[in-house]
Amino acid sequence: MNGTPDCSVIIPTYNRREVLRRCLDALAAQTEPAGCFEIVVGDDGSTDGTAAMVTAWAAGAVVHVRYFHQLNAGANAARNAAIRLAIAPILLIINDDTIAVPGLLAAHLAMHRAHPDEAVCVLGCMTISPDLPPSLFAALHHDASFRQFAGRTELGWDAFFTCNLSVKRGFLLRHGLFDEELRWHEDIELGERLVPHGLRLLYCPEALGLHHHFLAEPDYLQIAVREGRSLAQW
Repeated sequence: MNGTPDCSVIIPTYNRREVLRRCLDALAAQTEPAGCFEIVVGDDGSTDGTAAMVTAWAAGAVVHVRYFHQLNAGANAARNAAIRLAIAPILLIINDDTIAVPGLLAAHLAMHRAHPDEAVCVLGCMTISPDLPPSLFAALHHDASFRQFAGRTELGWDAFFTCNLSVKRGFLLRHGLFDEELRWHEDIELGERLVPHGLRLLYCPEALGLHHHFLAEPDYLQIAVREGRSLAQW
């Protein structure tokens, strides 16, 4: 990679090798030139062959990939380490099951070029991947909450969702990273802490991601458990 890229894509992951491969393939298919962004994968202690997969994938990719493996400490610890390792001025923070449509990165970068103020962040849209079988519980997950944003251009801190969010790296380094003790709602907790520093969250539905995570009943109930614990801790 020659020079500093425009964007570092931050992806925390844990034992999700195959869906991470889909995520990486989608990033490689972006309309933006490969040289304008890098990918930083923070592996939170995976034991399923993720390291070998990412190493092999990176060897054949035109996009520069930074990969690190840490002892299992949670997604926030992996995000924070990846943010410190990243070199681009803009960070696109996604999950390992966010499958970016080809224009997602271009839409994020266009928003930041139009709004260069350091405190401006951009939320892209998420919807359930059409490749997944139907699930009642998927419709109850946070993907459905994006419907309420239709027609809006600016959102509050409670929509600071790191499944498809771009921020200026300097803004986070100066004013706060993720709370590594929280394991749920850690993103909107950070959004609330950034408000006194001028946070503005703009909505860009053109930056579309597909959520490739089948949600069955046990998964949905486990979310409720995590939510209760994290809200009490917060």
